[in-house]
Amino acid sequence: MMGDENDNNSKRFFCKVSSCVYKIECGICGIEYIGQTGNELHNRINGHRAEIKKGTLENTEIIHFQSHDFQKAKVCIIEIVNNLGERKVREDIHMMKYRTLYPFGLNDFFCNTNLKLSIDSVCVYKMFYARNGAYNKRRSINNCRSEVINFNTLLTNMVEKFERDITK
Repeated sequence: MMGDENDNNSKRFFCKVSSCVYKIECGICGIEYIGQTGNELHNRINGHRAEIKKGTLENTEIIHFQSHDFQKAKVCIIEIVNNLGERKVREDIHMMKYRTLYPFGLNDFFCNTNLKLSIDSVCVYKMFYARNGAYNKRRSINNCRSEVINFNTLLTNMVEKFERDITK
C-alpha cells in the first residue's frame, strides 16, 4: 500500500517522488524499515519487491518480508532531501528516531557498519559455549558477557561518532 492518499493524482505524485527518506511498515506485525533513494520511490519499492522475490540477499528486511506479505506493507515518505550525503545522514537519524536498527527493526546497517554481524558474533559465542558444555562455566559466562559488552561499546561508539559527524 502506498500511503493514505485518497485520489489518483496524489497517489501518482507520491510514487513519482525522488530523493527521499522513506519508511516501510510491515502490515502484519508493524516492524519498520527506513530507507533512502535518489530514484523515484515506486522504482525503489519495486526493487525491494524484486529482492524479496529473488531471496538472494541475506539482510533482515528481505528475510522478514519473505514470510510476511510485502503487499500488505505501508510505505510513507518521511522527508525529501536532494543531496545524497545529507540524505544518508537523515536516513541514519530516522533509523534512530524510529528505532528500526536490528534487532528491534529491519535495518541491518548503521553508519556503514553491519549490526547483524556484530550481534550474531555474540550469539555464536553463546551457542558455542552452550553446545560444548564449556569446561569452565564461569569462564564461558564471562566470555559471553565480554562479547555483549564489546557489542554495546561498538554501538555506543558508532552513535557518538554519528552525533559528532552531524554536528560538524
